[in-house]
Amino acid sequence: MSKNAIVVTNINFDNIFKYTFPFFEKYSKKTGADLIIIDKKTININKEGYVNNRFENLQVGRYLQTYDRIFLLDCDVILKPECPDYFDTDPKNLYISRVDLYDDRRLELSVERVKLVQSQLGEIEGWAQSYFNSGVMMVSKEHIKLFDYNINKLTRITGKTRISNFYNWNARKLKYSLVDLGPKFNYFGSYELLAGIKKEEANILHYPGPKDTNSINFNSIVNDSNYYLGINKSII
Repeated sequence: MSKNAIVVTNINFDNIFKYTFPFFEKYSKKTGADLIIIDKKTININKEGYVNNRFENLQVGRYLQTYDRIFLLDCDVILKPECPDYFDTDPKNLYISRVDLYDDRRLELSVERVKLVQSQLGEIEGWAQSYFNSGVMMVSKEHIKLFDYNINKLTRITGKTRISNFYNWNARKLKYSLVDLGPKFNYFGSYELLAGIKKEEANILHYPGPKDTNSINFNSIVNDSNYYLGINKSII
């Protein structure tokens, strides 16, 4: 067993996962990390208007009892063939991508989300803006408390980005060292240019938001998966 693991949550997203799974498998072989798929609910938070399986990646906490480092990824992520080994980073840091720095609209949304989650879970002095998308995170054993949760607290959280709100709040509460790796680490794949970075320059493509058939995100995942599988057939 490896000391590192890639953990992906896929509960009822097989229509997406079939296009992204080959890239997780390839990255596992490339880095020597174990590949773990969370595909069963154990937390089961039922909140109207929010897909409750988004909280299920909190299960990662139990895997950090075994593994030293975990690359936590949403199932709607493509690790490009040239993606570097992010396990080869300082385990003292929690590696993320700050979306509040992407553009003015996301800055405004981030400020709103920071205010909202503090009103629901408690104020954190000095935190007003910095916000990351939790769909791509490199964590270590020393970050195990990031995944500690209280059901009553989780059910207080509202909004469209509840799990990200929780991780952002908890990381600051725990005073973790956050290192921003920029949009190359968590590039929104339906864009050709994001925060001054071209899509071809990114290492990791992520497709947050609606993914219904024929949506922009769904079509981008299908097209990008086919493209990158085509340029590197050994990935299959």
